[in-house]
Amino acid sequence: MTATAELYSTLFNGYSNLSIPTNTFPLVVDVYMHFIYVLSLDESEETIKLITFLNYYWTDGYLQWDVAVDPVNAMVVPASELWRPDVVCTSCAEVSGILDDKRVEVPPSGYIGFGFPEVMISRCPLNIRAFPFDTQTCQLTLQVMSYDASQVVLKPGEGFLGEDVRGTTEWDLGNVTAAWRVDSVRGTGYMQIELVIKRNSTCYVWVLMVPTFIACNLAVMGTFLPSVNTGTRFSKVLLNVCVLLTMMVLLDIAAQDIPKTSILPQLAWYIFIEMLICFIAGLISIVILLTHHFATLFDLTPPSCLTCLVCEAPAKQNDDDVKKEPRSTSALLSQLGAIRGAIRQRERSAERRLQWIRILDRVDIFLLIIFIVVNSLIFMGSVIKW
Repeated sequence: MTATAELYSTLFNGYSNLSIPTNTFPLVVDVYMHFIYVLSLDESEETIKLITFLNYYWTDGYLQWDVAVDPVNAMVVPASELWRPDVVCTSCAEVSGILDDKRVEVPPSGYIGFGFPEVMISRCPLNIRAFPFDTQTCQLTLQVMSYDASQVVLKPGEGFLGEDVRGTTEWDLGNVTAAWRVDSVRGTGYMQIELVIKRNSTCYVWVLMVPTFIACNLAVMGTFLPSVNTGTRFSKVLLNVCVLLTMMVLLDIAAQDIPKTSILPQLAWYIFIEMLICFIAGLISIVILLTHHFATLFDLTPPSCLTCLVCEAPAKQNDDDVKKEPRSTSALLSQLGAIRGAIRQRERSAERRLQWIRILDRVDIFLLIIFIVVNSLIFMGSVIKW
């Protein structure tokens, strides 16, 4: 019989894997996370899937020997023969091991390390208010099921997290912390591991927000650029309707990645505000169109508030600008005076129409600047966290 076999028979003679291998309580189990890979985050189910390698270290007081007496540097035994802390991830919906045949190396000091890579699917409640600039915190809860906090304690080891930490193309894995907590009512303890992940918002900004911003600006510029205030302006109203339909399509694309909750995320609010800007611009364009139509139809004189706003001199009234012709006994001179008055009245009417066009053109420029500035500020305020 070899020295290892003799030592194995000696150590495991009377050894029980059902009792805690120590006479000093609580038994401290050091926990290390050698690596963690985030595989995916299901936003509709609010679950996170990851691969993690959690290793547990403790001192087994019944599996120690003197190398000078028994010249064996280490033994490899089946994990099922050893006492192990029955740690369960209580926050996980599913845990599956990668290796089936598990063996453990036992050193002379009895300081045993046990752990293998596992695939975990854990619940991760999401706060999507800042989507797509959100940062989420997911928690893994590890609990020793058969023992309370006075018997076994899970303690994060020095350098708990290894250097191999990876996220996904959409999510960046940031800070990972662990802490041992005790339920004072039940007397049970558990280790809580917090994972902080940040969404990579580049795709959402360039695929959804920037096209929405450009479409809204194009609609505003097409609506308020100075032009003929009749048929062309009606076409601008149709342009606004087309832009609104485009934004509804973009909103539908964004809704596919958003959990169906009662909270509207930042991206949805941004698209709604852009749609509102286009709607208000189209409404103002209709008001300007109707104003120009009725002013031309009834040959109205621009009010002084508009002429002062655009620095235009007020147009003269029809009754004031036609000089009273002296009554002549000649019928020819009377007809010539009537023709002259009609011509002057027509010229004044044409001047008022041109004045309305100049006023509305300057109102268009003023509104164009206001809408572009407001839309740019909204866009910058939405992506300031990016």
